[in-house]
Amino acid sequence: MIHIEKKKCDKIDWNKPLNKYITSQYSESSATQHNDALSNMQQLREDLRNTQDRSDQVKDLWFRYYSLLASVESRFPIREGDVKISFVWYDSFKGKKVSLYSVFYERACSLFNYSVLLSQLGEIQNRSTPDGIKLAAGYFQAAAGGFNELREYATKHPECSQSVDLNTDCLSMLTSLHLGQAQNCVIDKAVKDGMKDAIVAKLSGQAAEYYETTVGLLNGPLKNTIDRAWAANVEIWMYMHKASAQYRTALHAASSMKFGEQVARLLIADREMNEAKKRLTRNSPLDLKEIVDKLAATISAARTKAESDNDTAYHDTPPLEGQLAKIEPKALVKPTPLPDLNPYDPFSSLVPFQVKEAAGIYADMRNDLVRKEIANLEDHNEIAKATLSSLNLPGAIEAIDNPEGIPPALSTKMQTVSSENGPDMVNELMATQATLAKEDATMLQKAVEILDKEEADDNEMRQKYGERWARTPSHTLTPTYRIEASKYKGHLEHAAKSDAFVKQKWTDHSPAVHTLCGPSDSVLQSLSDGGKSSKQSSVDADALRKVLTSLDSLIASRENLKAELQQLSNNDEISMKLMAAQGLSYDQVYGEELRKYEPIRTKLRENLVQQESLLDSLRHEHESFIAKQNSDTAGQAARQRREHMLTTYSNAFNAYNEIKAGMREGIQFYTNLQEVLAKFNQKCNNFMTTRTTEKNELSAQLNSPFNMSPSTPSPACIFLGSTVHSYTSTPPTPPPGYVVAPPPYGAPPSAYGAPPPAYGAPPPYGVAPPPYGVAPSAYPPQQPPYGNAPN
Repeated sequence: MIHIEKKKCDKIDWNKPLNKYITSQYSESSATQHNDALSNMQQLREDLRNTQDRSDQVKDLWFRYYSLLASVESRFPIREGDVKISFVWYDSFKGKKVSLYSVFYERACSLFNYSVLLSQLGEIQNRSTPDGIKLAAGYFQAAAGGFNELREYATKHPECSQSVDLNTDCLSMLTSLHLGQAQNCVIDKAVKDGMKDAIVAKLSGQAAEYYETTVGLLNGPLKNTIDRAWAANVEIWMYMHKASAQYRTALHAASSMKFGEQVARLLIADREMNEAKKRLTRNSPLDLKEIVDKLAATISAARTKAESDNDTAYHDTPPLEGQLAKIEPKALVKPTPLPDLNPYDPFSSLVPFQVKEAAGIYADMRNDLVRKEIANLEDHNEIAKATLSSLNLPGAIEAIDNPEGIPPALSTKMQTVSSENGPDMVNELMATQATLAKEDATMLQKAVEILDKEEADDNEMRQKYGERWARTPSHTLTPTYRIEASKYKGHLEHAAKSDAFVKQKWTDHSPAVHTLCGPSDSVLQSLSDGGKSSKQSSVDADALRKVLTSLDSLIASRENLKAELQQLSNNDEISMKLMAAQGLSYDQVYGEELRKYEPIRTKLRENLVQQESLLDSLRHEHESFIAKQNSDTAGQAARQRREHMLTTYSNAFNAYNEIKAGMREGIQFYTNLQEVLAKFNQKCNNFMTTRTTEKNELSAQLNSPFNMSPSTPSPACIFLGSTVHSYTSTPPTPPPGYVVAPPPYGAPPSAYGAPPPAYGAPPPYGVAPPPYGVAPSAYPPQQPPYGNAPN
């Protein structure tokens, strides 16, 4: 049987980088809870790295580690731009070192060693007994299943193929090789059980096909990768099984009185054995030489006797080789699927980072939907406010109901503003918000400066050392950080525009708010005496008052729908649904989850349509009301002045409340963003620290007197792009970060790029039509808003 060696590896540290990641992405207490799990995983890998034992117990430990890595690869973004762990493994054929920052590479190597151990267990079985043969066949089929699964896994993660024993050609070769060895065991069992020659011939024919596939790969794409002795040994087995198939078919032909065919097939068998003997060398295994010599002698003797018997007794003309029926191969082996992954998952409480990324994408889609609905709602609010202001409402009705003094509704507004010391409070909120906005902008700028400095340092060293500066350029590692910084910059820019809109609103309404907060005599003096109100005037206003009440109710209902929409969005967490979405794509889950917003959106659309009808009715009733009022010319000018001031104070009070809410929501936005920016700054600092350490170590090595001259190739496996440049010299071990590989996914996905849903896409705040995160240009300035009609 062909012997395969396990891959060897260097020691790594699981604890520090994963503990740091859990702390930053979850919490310190969560990191503490997983300390034992990380330590156990570290110890398990060390035990496997150092053991030389070939047993089922060790095989099970390798599969346990492979299963554990399934959890690790889904929960930790282990790659050069994120959680940086360098996995160093040596290929099993020539011992070449390959170092990658990829957990997929670590898992592929683990599955390789699991499969190799299965092969070794099959190899050491006692195949002289039926039970031993059966066990060996089972192990070889399981090994074929492992290599077959590994081929599919490595295809999904192409960076693994930088190790020659993990490329698809090599794994296909190992799969067919082990199927051939398993089929060989089946043949041994069939011979021991005395099966018919015709059946054994078909089994041998299939074994020959498995070995022929293996030889084709060894002499083709793997010709310069794997030692030539491998191909020679596999070729020997291929020719022996071809010979055996012909030999067994010849015996069957003789039993059917087809002596000419018997001779023809034995001639072919003898020729195949001669080919097998040609490939024997001094280094060929002794047991293989014995098998070849024994089978060659058996076939040669059978041929001599068959030719003699046919010449003297049967005189049956041997057919030409092309006239012989093809021996139909029969496979009794197949790759055994891998067992189910070990159900024990010590990291089950951590949400996989792919799910976090998917949840972030969904949050962006959801927030975009909510922003558009609220923007449309605010547009219609502004239309209603502008319409009311143009019609001098609700001041016209207040002037009719309260033609003298301060109306009760206005008196209540004055008390509210005065008790809150309104102008001072607004100015204080505005100052707090401006301070927070400046702090956020400074934090973001510092993070960008960190990235710029690191890239400048790397470019400087690259210019200084040229091609010897063999590490991944900064600009290929920071796209995620740059995109994230650009996203936060966009949030701050949109927020600044909304701040300016709210400030302008305060500038427009602050004089009236100051008056409301001042002595009542000032308000009273500004209100002209509207003259005596007649009972008929009040009746004339009834229809208009009814429409205003309906509009008030409609706007209040709309605000309730808005609050319901925001509450649904704030509570919309789909991580668990994404984790449980077996058989569904994330896009399908997104679609299903977004459909739950449709009932509210439908109600909002119906509400906005109703507003159009109410505003038409309002204009019609206002025209009728004004026509009736104009018929009473006495005191008309004074009444109109009073109506105007009452409307001004009503609009100012509404604006005051909206500005307060907007400022407070803005303060909350900037406070939440500070938390996100603090984490982003820490990520950038960590990146800078790691890269600086690499820079210093590589610079020290290049400046060392033991370092090679610039014209001498660097003694390592240096991965640039998708090309692997390998040198066989054995220099001192390069420092961490020197032997690197490019990110396996092109532009690496953003593990932390999407901020928590609460901050990543901030909801609109204040009355400013442009909510945070939406450019204000889409919303034209409108007249002051109208709230609830006064009693």
